[in-house]
Amino acid sequence: MKLLQKKIYIFFITACTLAVQFDLKSQIPEPYLYYDFDDESGTTSVIDSSGKERNGTVIGNIQFGEEGAPNGSTPNSGAAFSLGATGYINVVETDVPTDFGNRDQGISASYTMACWIKPDASSFTGDRFIFGQGSQGIHHGFRNGVIYHAHWGSDFSGQSVLNADEWAH
Repeated sequence: MKLLQKKIYIFFITACTLAVQFDLKSQIPEPYLYYDFDDESGTTSVIDSSGKERNGTVIGNIQFGEEGAPNGSTPNSGAAFSLGATGYINVVETDVPTDFGNRDQGISASYTMACWIKPDASSFTGDRFIFGQGSQGIHHGFRNGVIYHAHWGSDFSGQSVLNADEWAH
């Protein structure tokens, strides 16, 4: 699974949490992975703070040590992704169809993805994905400035338009 791939022009992601829930009786699921992006400049990997050891490898241009979202979980730290459209985090310890569901394979699962983002003006043309696979399947981000969700053909857009250079959660 490639996290934060495609030509993303998202600046200052401060924390990203992804929780997968299989048991409908559980109240609050354990996070599937949690990256706080509280890493030093020049780091080549990000540590999964969920305890599940889904650490990621930094591919391309990601700048750590940026200021985070003022109301986020790590306001003093964040990461600027895809400076020049090349940065993403690769996570290999994941079986996306099994862990996140795939209706074409008859696999059902639910999950929640949450993060703080601060897109710049160049982010509002085309597709900009925050989380997703390298080629097909799951992609979450925004399309032409509107929140967008793609999940093996079950795609939909949100109603709210993001604003350039403003934090959104």
